[in-house]
Amino acid sequence: MAVDSPKLLKGLLLFLFTGFLLRLQVSGHISLLVSPMIATIVKLSMILLLILLIPVFISSFSIRTEGQSAHQHELHVHGQHEHCDCGHDHASAQLSGSSKFSLSLFFASLMIGFSWQPVALGSSMIPQSTTGVSTSKAVSTSADPTSVNPAVNANAQVVDQPEGADSQASIAMRFAASPDQYLGKQVTMDGFVFHPSGLPDDLFILTRYFVFCCIADATPIGIAVQTQVAQTFKNDAWVSVSGVIQSGDLQILNRYAPTAWYQGQKSSQLGLPELIANSVKVIPTPAAPYMFPR
Repeated sequence: MAVDSPKLLKGLLLFLFTGFLLRLQVSGHISLLVSPMIATIVKLSMILLLILLIPVFISSFSIRTEGQSAHQHELHVHGQHEHCDCGHDHASAQLSGSSKFSLSLFFASLMIGFSWQPVALGSSMIPQSTTGVSTSKAVSTSADPTSVNPAVNANAQVVDQPEGADSQASIAMRFAASPDQYLGKQVTMDGFVFHPSGLPDDLFILTRYFVFCCIADATPIGIAVQTQVAQTFKNDAWVSVSGVIQSGDLQILNRYAPTAWYQGQKSSQLGLPELIANSVKVIPTPAAPYMFPR
């Protein structure tokens, strides 16, 4: 029995790569890298890879007859590995220098991947604009009765929300489409704390990333939270905030990526949304920290 070493080596590397994908699935780290749809495709790819590896491993081993072995030994003795008149190809399977380099690089990358512990994206990945804008803050004086102060409105209406933290956080996105449905309503949102430079001390931006495909296209989405203890919470701390959404006029929010969607707010009467916090509680980082399209 002879072994095709190059083919066997490539098969083992692909098997190791499949193991890496399996590790991401089992550990749950796949949710830190790609959307659920892509994670499903990865699962199917793992199955396909395992199926394709079966013939690769089988063909890596071949049983040769006694006549073939004697003939090859004779060629070896006479130094005729490459050329003979027997009609057979006796070229030995060997890896070229470039192939060895590529396989070595692939193996090294897999080793790094196995030792890597993915973490959720945080505030360090958020770009900060330096566009000059006013930092003045004033609560909207609109006559709209939904613009309320939670301190004098303990019976604020609770917004109906589907189960799941991602649906709660996505209120910030849905607000732009229909702000009148949320102003003056009691909500609970989860996200991480972001303190960009220039923001007033009684504010932080409650942020979560929206991922369409993978973290390469992650977009930070957030809403300003007003609380007197804003500075108590450090960047990247995950918190659950309960409070009332009301309108305000804080144009500096247009400066930061998570709240840049405020610029799409067409109604000057409604102003910009702020979450006036009744409570802010520290929570563990969710197993699935990103928002995804449904």
